[in-house]
Amino acid sequence: MNILSWFISSWPRMSVDDPVDLESWRIWFSKIAVILGVIFLPVGIAVSFPVFIADQDHLLIIFDICVWLILTTRLFSKANSYKLNTYIFFILLYTMMIYFFIELGPTHARSAWLITCAVIAALMFGIRGAIISTVLNIIILITLYWMLGPENDAWAAEYSASFSKWLMFIVNVSLLTLASSLSVGFMLNRLDRSLKHERAVQQRLAEESEKLRAANISLGQEIEQRKQAEKERSRLEDQLGRAQKMEAIGTLAGGIAHDFNNILMAIIGFTELALMDAGKGTNQEKHLHAVRKAGSRAKDLVKQILTFSRYSEQELRPLQLKTVVNEVMKLIRATLPSTIQIKQDIRSDSTILADPVQVHQVLMNLCTNAGHAMMKDGGILDVSLGDVELDIAFLKDHPGIIPGRYMKLTVRDTGHGISPEILDRIYDPYFTTKPHGEGTGLGLSVVHGIVKSYKGLIMVMSEPGKGTTFDIFLPVMGIDLTSDERPDEPLPSGKGHILFVDDEPALAEVGTYMLETLGYEVAAKTSSVEALELFKAQPEKFDLVVTDMTMPVMTGETLAGEIMKVRADIPVILCTGFSHQINKQKAMQLGIRAFIMKPFVLRDIGIAVREALGKH
Repeated sequence: MNILSWFISSWPRMSVDDPVDLESWRIWFSKIAVILGVIFLPVGIAVSFPVFIADQDHLLIIFDICVWLILTTRLFSKANSYKLNTYIFFILLYTMMIYFFIELGPTHARSAWLITCAVIAALMFGIRGAIISTVLNIIILITLYWMLGPENDAWAAEYSASFSKWLMFIVNVSLLTLASSLSVGFMLNRLDRSLKHERAVQQRLAEESEKLRAANISLGQEIEQRKQAEKERSRLEDQLGRAQKMEAIGTLAGGIAHDFNNILMAIIGFTELALMDAGKGTNQEKHLHAVRKAGSRAKDLVKQILTFSRYSEQELRPLQLKTVVNEVMKLIRATLPSTIQIKQDIRSDSTILADPVQVHQVLMNLCTNAGHAMMKDGGILDVSLGDVELDIAFLKDHPGIIPGRYMKLTVRDTGHGISPEILDRIYDPYFTTKPHGEGTGLGLSVVHGIVKSYKGLIMVMSEPGKGTTFDIFLPVMGIDLTSDERPDEPLPSGKGHILFVDDEPALAEVGTYMLETLGYEVAAKTSSVEALELFKAQPEKFDLVVTDMTMPVMTGETLAGEIMKVRADIPVILCTGFSHQINKQKAMQLGIRAFIMKPFVLRDIGIAVREALGKH
């Protein structure tokens, strides 16, 4: 069973994936020839053994056994070269043929051996092998005829005949051998060329297929790149649209701020004047204080709009954060549905260095986002404020943050939460998960930027389905502002003649009353052209000019320039609700003494007038 298994495993196999050429077939044929010789030669020896014993032809038995041993050695050899096997096979084949011709004679040995050798030579070596084998056969026959004599019993019949008959035998056998072997040789050579051509075609097809595959990959990559480019273009277009929308909102906010601040100027100004006439402790005084407080909140709201639209400069000052938190919570409570419960835990009286409008914006953004997350199913909005100490161990993953005392502001909700896939992108500009038209994607980006500008830290923790928590850490200042009540200070009054210019009659009136209340004589004009004519007529009469910026025909900036041409030392105060054309720095460069944003209160205008006159 083991021998049979070995022969089965040793039997050469040709796969459909093996190279298709004549060389492969010849290798396959040589292996089969050796294996078949090892298998069938013992059978021939066994069949011929009684005859050899009877004829006492022991040499032939020994010769056959030696041939079988040589073939077996080649079969088990690791260096199993098919060419070496072929040469050995032919040597053995011709040796056996010569031996049989000598021992049996040409009649019994027959010419089949010669034809077989030539055909096999053609199979293994082509036309050249066929011709060499045929010539070798002729040489062998002629040599044996000359070498052997009539005394050889096997060749006696050949010598009894004439030489011409023997020559005719050699010629016929040679022609038959040549015809058989050459036909096989030509056929195999033609087959070899066909196989080589087929192999070349297959190779070209493989190369073209590889080029096509590479082209397909390149095309796929190009298509993917185009898709990515199209997606990026779409994103940039969307971002540009949002930026243009924000620019339009900013432009609109500037216009609204100017008009709204003028309205607030009249409201706050007349309220302050009315407060001066109201009796102490009366309901009238209480109501007027409420109006003034509401006006101040409206003023801050306009400032917040301008900050959001990038038209207001950052104003850092010591700020008690709990006042902003309390104010924002009052505003946010009115905007959230009753299904959302609000909890507050304010435990800090510390101060930070910040812009109150920006801090207001931070808290409003976080509370608005929390409310949106709980809008459908309701929940709890929890806002807390406390003091903490951040050490090096806590801040090791947050470079740039200095250890020390911080104020911790926490905004927690029980909404739908934020998925981990987008948690790292929530601070990206223009990134939003809200439906189209419900969010700009700037809220958290602005929050992050403001906190970082204060050298603070913002952290977020969220779990889908359970809610989100934002923790903001802001460095504490060493200033105590626990008392909001400061003793009343006397208003900064003075003496002098002031020219007050504003195209709004109500503002000209309230400005006149405010300055007269502070002790000044006021000449009010609602036309910049008339004001300039009045000043040119009596330039030495006036000690100060207070003018609005945005006016028809002639702006406050132009009016100030014309007035200073008439009298270079005249101090000018420029007021505006909002203007794209001028700011405090530019006003100072033009020689204007003070720049005041509307709406202003009595104390603001009093301080500005006193400082301007003091410089004069």
